[in-house]
Amino acid sequence: MLLGAGIVLLSVETIPFSTVRALADRQASDGRADGFTEELYQGIVYRTRRGGILLLAYAAGLWLLRTRAIQIGSGIRRAIGRTSRVFRGAIAHWWHTAPGWERWGLIAALTAGLAVRLLWIHAPLRHDEAFTMEAYARTPVYRLLTDMREPNNHLLHTLLASISIRIFGDSEWALRLPALWAGWASIAAAFAAFRVLAGGGAALAAAVLMATQMAQIEYSVLARGYSLVTLFFLLGILTVYRWPQRPRSPVRRWAFTLIITLSLCTILSSLYVAAVLGTWLLLLGLEQKHTHWRSVFQAAAGAGATAAAFTVLFYFPAGLVHGPTQYFQSRFMQPAAFSYAKEQAIELAAGMPAYWGSGWPPAFQFFLWALALLGVVALSRAASSNGSWLPLPLLAPLLCFGLTLAQRVVHFRRSFLFLSPLFLGAAGCGLAWLTNRVRWQPALPYAAAAMGITAIFTVTASQAVYLSNEIGNARDIREATAYLQGLHLEARDHVSVTLVSSMPAIYYFRKAGIPTSVLDHSRTRPRRLFALEDVLPAQPVSGNAENRIMADKNLVVRIDGFDTEQMPPPVLLWQSRWCRLWLYDTQNLSYP
Repeated sequence: MLLGAGIVLLSVETIPFSTVRALADRQASDGRADGFTEELYQGIVYRTRRGGILLLAYAAGLWLLRTRAIQIGSGIRRAIGRTSRVFRGAIAHWWHTAPGWERWGLIAALTAGLAVRLLWIHAPLRHDEAFTMEAYARTPVYRLLTDMREPNNHLLHTLLASISIRIFGDSEWALRLPALWAGWASIAAAFAAFRVLAGGGAALAAAVLMATQMAQIEYSVLARGYSLVTLFFLLGILTVYRWPQRPRSPVRRWAFTLIITLSLCTILSSLYVAAVLGTWLLLLGLEQKHTHWRSVFQAAAGAGATAAAFTVLFYFPAGLVHGPTQYFQSRFMQPAAFSYAKEQAIELAAGMPAYWGSGWPPAFQFFLWALALLGVVALSRAASSNGSWLPLPLLAPLLCFGLTLAQRVVHFRRSFLFLSPLFLGAAGCGLAWLTNRVRWQPALPYAAAAMGITAIFTVTASQAVYLSNEIGNARDIREATAYLQGLHLEARDHVSVTLVSSMPAIYYFRKAGIPTSVLDHSRTRPRRLFALEDVLPAQPVSGNAENRIMADKNLVVRIDGFDTEQMPPPVLLWQSRWCRLWLYDTQNLSYP
C-alpha cells in the first residue's frame, strides 16, 4: 500500500500543468480557475515528490525488515493481549486485597468527579471549541486530517469528536464527550499512578483532588485535547516506573511507544510529555543498582524512534497538503528573542500555582502547596531508600521550563495541564507522609474526604469554571442568538461580534437557522447593523488582553469596516449579565 501510494504521488509531476489547469477551469463556476497558477502547481508537485519519496522509504524499510516487522506485529498482538489480562487481574487483585476505605474512596472520587463535570457539559461552546466544530469536526475526515494550518486542530481529539457528533448529533455534550471521558478516566489513572509511587493513602488523596481541581474539571468539559494528553501522561508514569527492572519487556516497550504516539498525534506540544517520561526513565535506570543503563537507554531510544515514525506517518497527509513546516509557521509557534522568552516563561511559571488552585480559597491553596513540598521530600532519597534523587514532581516542571527556554516558544498554560496531577499527587504524598509521621494513619481517609468536600464545594460555589476566560468564553451567546432569531435576520442584515463570540456565533446561528452570511461584513449598505458586545469579568490584562480589547462594541463595528463616528449613538435592544446587543442607525452610514 505504501509503495503504491508513493508511486502515485511521484507520478503527479508527469502530468502537464496545462492538463491540470484545464480540469480546474471546468470545475470553476465561471470557467476560469485564475487562482490556480503554475507557481501553485509547482508547489504541489514539490510536496507530492517529497511525500512520494518518504512513502517509498517507509515501504523499503518494511520490506528490508519484513521478518522483523512480522515479529513486531506478533509482539504487539501478544502485548495487547497480555496487557489486557494483566490489567483485569490487577483490578481484581486490588479490589479483593485493598482496604475498604481505599475501594469506596475511589468510587466516591469518581462519582463526585463525574457529577461536577456534568454541571458544565451543556454550557455554551467557547471560541476554540466552536472553531473545532465548524472548521474541522463537521468536515469530511480527509479535510480534518490534512488541515494543520492552525494549532487549534488537535488531530486525534478532533477525530474522536468528529466520530462522536456523527453518532450523537452536533450538540455541545456530544462534541465534548471524548474530553469528558479522558478527564474522568484521568482520576482513576492518577490513583493508579500514585498508588504505585507512594501507596493507597496518597493515591486516594490524589484522586480526590483530581476530581475537584478547577483546571482538570474545565478541560474535561471543553472540547480540546488537553485532558487526553493528561491521561496519556499518567498512563506513561505507570508504564515507566518499573520498566528499568525489566528493560527488555515488550509489553512496556510497546505501551510506551503507543502512549507517546497518541500524545503527539493529539498535540505536538506533547514533546514535553515524551521528554519528561524519557528523562525520568533514564534517571530511574541510573538509580537501579542491578540494571545496566545501556539496556534502558536502548529500550527508550527504540521506543522513541518507533513513536516518531508512527507520528510522522499520522501527520503525513497534513504535511503533504500544506507542507511539513506549515504548522510551525503559525504566530503561536514562532521563536521569540531569548530575553523575551525568558521573561514570559518566568511569568508563566509564577502564575501556574494560582492557575492550578483556581476556585479554591487562598488558605486551602497554601495548605496544598505545603503538602506538595512535603510530598516531594517524601518521594526523594532524603526520606526513603527507594526514592529518587530527582522526584518526578520536581523533575517535570524543571525540564519543561528548560525546554521552553531552549525552544524560545512559550506555550499557553493549558499546554502544561498534564503537570497538575504531579502537584496534586505530591500533595497526597505529603498528606500520607505527615499522617504516618504523627502516627495518625487511620485519619488519612477522613482527611482526604475533608479535602475533597472543601475542594468541590469551593470550586462549585466560586463558579470558577463558568467565569474562566480560557479559549474565549462567550457566556450568553446562546441567549443572544435566541433573541436575534426573533428579529428574523436576512442576508442584507449585518451582525458585528467580538472576538470571543466570532466562532460560537457561527455555530449557534447555524443551529437557529440564522444565515451565517450576516457575520460577513459587506461593503454594501446593510439593512440593519447590530453590534454584539461581550462583557467579560475583571481579570489581569495579561490573562486575555486581546479578548478584553475586542469586547468594545464600537471597535468591533469599526473593524468590520463601518465608521461609527458618522452615526447617532446606538440603541440598546437587549442585554443579559454578560452580553449586550446594540442597533445602529444606518441612514448616515459611510465607508472608509
